[in-house]
Amino acid sequence: NRMHHVKELNRMGANISLRNNVATVIGVKNLKGCPVLGSDLRATAALALAGLSANGKTIVKGLEHLERGYEDFSEKLRTIGTKILKK
Repeated sequence: NRMHHVKELNRMGANISLRNNVATVIGVKNLKGCPVLGSDLRATAALALAGLSANGKTIVKGLEHLERGYEDFSEKLRTIGTKILKK
């Protein structure tokens, strides 16, 4: 399921609907931080970036997808002031 992250983004307050493999996105004023799970490279990147703009704390699981797909992704986020904790 390549659209698993839509459910996670909606949990953050996004307004995204899926029908026949087409996503319709309606903008919202704010996202809210919450624990989310990235299922693949691009989904995890999208969730991490959504977490940066969300109000509150976002915990992203599945970061191994980012580490093997984007060089120094975590370090690049740290350079803009993101607090990243690895467990």
